[in-house]
This record gives sequence, structure tokens and C-alpha cells, in this order.
Amino acid sequence: MKHKLSITMEQQTILNINDRMRMRDFKNKSQLIEYAVKEFLTRKLQ
Repeated sequence: MKHKLSITMEQQTILNINDRMRMRDFKNKSQLIEYAVKEFLTRKLQ
């Protein structure tokens, strides 16, 4: 089950997210951010 989360980011970070979203096959920002967080956590736990 997914839950809603609200975050605040620097404008440049959001612009970078928008650019990455267009470069890869992400449907929306939420999908990209969820992927990025999972990748980050996986690498930190190794």
C-alpha cells in the first residue's frame, strides 16, 4: 500500500528531477523519487 508524502526541495533539485524523468521511462516524479530512494537505501545497506 502506498502512502502520500509531502517534501520540500530546492528548485534546482526539482529541475534536475524533471530532466531525469524525461530522459528515463518514469511516468511521474513520484515514480522517479521512489526509485531513487530505493536505490540509495540499497547501496547504503550494502
